[in-house]
Amino acid sequence: MPVRTGHVLIVGGGIAGFALAAGLRDRGVRVEVAEQAPDWSVAGYGLTLWPAGMAALERLGLAGAAAAVGGPVDRWTVRDTEGRILARFRGGMRAGRPLTAIHRGDLCRILRHRARGVPVAMGTTVNRIRPYGTGVQARLSDGRDVVTDLLIGADGVTSRVRDLAFADHRTVDTGTQVWSFWAPRGVAVPQEFTETWSRDGTTLLTAPIGDRYMVSFAAPAPPVGGAALTDHTGTGHWLLDRLVEALDGAGVFHDRLREVHARHWVNGRIVLCGDAAHAVHPIVGTGATLALEDAEFLARGVPEHLDSCLRLYPLHRRRRLVPVRAAATFARTLTFTRQPALTAVRDRLVSVVPETVLGRFG
Repeated sequence: MPVRTGHVLIVGGGIAGFALAAGLRDRGVRVEVAEQAPDWSVAGYGLTLWPAGMAALERLGLAGAAAAVGGPVDRWTVRDTEGRILARFRGGMRAGRPLTAIHRGDLCRILRHRARGVPVAMGTTVNRIRPYGTGVQARLSDGRDVVTDLLIGADGVTSRVRDLAFADHRTVDTGTQVWSFWAPRGVAVPQEFTETWSRDGTTLLTAPIGDRYMVSFAAPAPPVGGAALTDHTGTGHWLLDRLVEALDGAGVFHDRLREVHARHWVNGRIVLCGDAAHAVHPIVGTGATLALEDAEFLARGVPEHLDSCLRLYPLHRRRRLVPVRAAATFARTLTFTRQPALTAVRDRLVSVVPETVLGRFG
C-alpha cells in the first residue's frame, strides 16, 4: 500500500535543496530546510544549465526567470592561449530550450523565491541521525530534535548527512582549482561563450549574461593548499592578464574541485541528492542539471509512493550519471593536459568534442 509522506527535512539550501522543497511543497508535503551558511552572501560560481535542466525549471514555472538572469549560449568558441580560434559552434538547443549560462547565486535566488514560505533554519546543520519508528530523528546544530518521515541530504560535496549516515563513499580531489568572478568593466571580452584551452593545463571561460561577462579560470592545484590567481599571469595569455590586472579582489570565488563517489544514495529513510550523492567534475557543466533532475524525481515520487520511489531513485539516476561521469573524465583529460603531444591532438579534435557532449546531455 502506498505510503503518504507527511514531513520531509532537507539538509542543504542550494540548487537541489530548494528545487526539491518547492516540488514537495507543491504536492502538499510539509518541508523544512536546514542550511549551514549563516546568510546567502556567498554566491558561488558561474555554471551552465543544459536543456534538460531548463526543462526541469520550466516544470517549476521558472524557465522564464532563469532566462532573464542567464544568457543563452547561441555560439560557442574555443581559442588557444594566443587567442586564435580553434573552433566555433552553434550552442546546444533541444525542444526549443537552449544551453544557458547562469550564475549560481542567481539560480539559487529564484529557487528560494519559488520555495518561499518553506521554513528555513539558517546557520544550521545536522549533528546526529538515527532511525525513529518508520522515520528518522535528527539532532540539529541549533539543539532541536526533528522527527521526520524522510531526511534528504542536499548539502553538497562536503555533505554532513553523507558522513553521518552512509558508509563506503569517498571524496576525490580532482587536482583542479577554479576562480570565478564577473569581468571588470572596461576589459574587452568576447561577445560569445568562449573557452580558451592553454598548453599549461589551464582553461579560461567567459560567458555573456546581459551586459556582464561571467568568468571562470581553472588551473592545476598544488598538492596542499592553493595558489593565487596572479600566479598564473605573465604567461602570454591573450586575455587573463588584462582581467586580473583590472580586478579589485572583491567578488572573486575560489574553490578546489572535488568529485563524490558514493556506493549508496539511500539508507532507510535517508537519501542523498545532487552533489552530496554524485558530484562530477564541472568540466562538462552538468552538476546543476543533474541536481534539478534528482530533485524532480524525488518530488514526484516521495509524496504518494515513498517506498517505491526510494527503491527506483538510485537505479534511475545512476543510468543518467554513468555517461556524464565518463564524459567528464574524458573532457578533463583533454582540457587540462600539459603533454605537448596530447594538446596538439586535442586542438585538432576540438571540432568534434563539443558536438558529442551537446548531443549527449541536451
